[in-house]
Amino acid sequence: MNGRWYMLFVSVLVCLGLLAGCAAPATLAPTVPVSASPIPATQAPSSAATLPSNAATLPPSTTTPPVCAAATTSGTPKTLSMLYMKHWAPGADQVIKTEAEAWGKVNNVNINFTMIAEADFQLKIANEIENKTGAADIVLMRTTSPILYQDSLVDVTDVAQEITKRDGDFYEANKAESYTGSAYVTVPLYSVISIWFYRIDVLKAAGVEFPKTYAEFIDFAKKVNDPANNNYAFGLSYNKSRDATLFTQAVLWAYGSKVTDADGKTITFNSPETLAALKFIVSLYTNKLEPAGVTGWNDSGNNQAFLANQLVTTNNGPSIYYQLKSANDPKLNNVALAKWPSGPAGSPVMMDTYGLGILKTSQNQDLAKCLLGYIYQPENLQAFYNAGMGFQNPTISKYTKMDVFTSDPKLKVVTDMLADAHAPGWPGPVTRAVAQIEAQFVLSDMVQNVLVNGVTPEAAVDAATQSIKDIYTKYK
Repeated sequence: MNGRWYMLFVSVLVCLGLLAGCAAPATLAPTVPVSASPIPATQAPSSAATLPSNAATLPPSTTTPPVCAAATTSGTPKTLSMLYMKHWAPGADQVIKTEAEAWGKVNNVNINFTMIAEADFQLKIANEIENKTGAADIVLMRTTSPILYQDSLVDVTDVAQEITKRDGDFYEANKAESYTGSAYVTVPLYSVISIWFYRIDVLKAAGVEFPKTYAEFIDFAKKVNDPANNNYAFGLSYNKSRDATLFTQAVLWAYGSKVTDADGKTITFNSPETLAALKFIVSLYTNKLEPAGVTGWNDSGNNQAFLANQLVTTNNGPSIYYQLKSANDPKLNNVALAKWPSGPAGSPVMMDTYGLGILKTSQNQDLAKCLLGYIYQPENLQAFYNAGMGFQNPTISKYTKMDVFTSDPKLKVVTDMLADAHAPGWPGPVTRAVAQIEAQFVLSDMVQNVLVNGVTPEAAVDAATQSIKDIYTKYK
């Protein structure tokens, strides 16, 4: 993704005032009763039809959507507009659109479903909130955006609680990125978590296994590195990108580095642990285990290089796997997925939550809540996850029992990490300060400061710490 929207994202935040008002509770779509036990691998809830793993082309629901109390089933149709981000699994995106349109036909509501490229998506949301156009009712939001924009979002706790009462709690990180401490402002829809990829043939030829610790990683990388043949041990963007943030944060956590204590106020970033983690990341580059151009890559750089067999390992969301699997590419058989190596403090990883929220400028908040209630029905969620082919991971554990996640042993690496993944700012809460640290790319800029600007790791940690202090001072 392009980093330019983040900077506008921050400037927009500064200009935002508090938006008043909150919609009255809506009558939600009736829930489909489900058992408290996990969904069997080949069976949907009792009132829903069984969905096969390749349900991308199936209609999202086998039942007629309910008529909402807020709907008028005759006369001039009302309109709900949805802003949704294009992702790597277009089949899943289409399921959400189809579900919304099916619901709209029953409730006399026209659905304007706008798909926006990832690079432009947050810029579009920022513009919508700043200008208060009322042009969007329902928006997809990611990771820290709901906390950053909480004053512009409707309280959807009633919708979220209907789901958790039926299906069980959201994963810890999903809740942390959607819940302000007093209210849900988005309803978690799916998770994306970064994992490691490696080429089986190269490791086999070198007689090595993927390392279990960062202490082993450099020696491992030197054994599989072959720059003379444009084949590097590792590669990842260190530019202003989501990949860079996820990778840097995971390594920092593994070495014991934290931005703050659990109170979310006491800044602890300038530490020996932070310095050790940064030196490890820098060593990947200075040992020429990565292509020289990684400092200028965007989020797609490592995907392209790995798929072109120019990287032996990389770290990414499941999109690389999805791309190979959806194309029936024979390279899939030579790709393995691995959990993160461990550092002195274990192997914590960060989760990105994607959830649907309702803007306070919406003139049809009750209808919007009712639509959310329908989208999150069990059979519709199952159709969505099936269509994603394992790329969009569930936000509630019971859905990991579906065929799409259990039939492919490689995907178990991903689902096994969901319960222990963390939200940005861990061990503290997700706050506006945490959101702005992400928006300003403070962590990945620290790495770039060493690799591109030539400052010492110590000086880079000092500079990043000062940026963090300035941000926390702003939000006191």
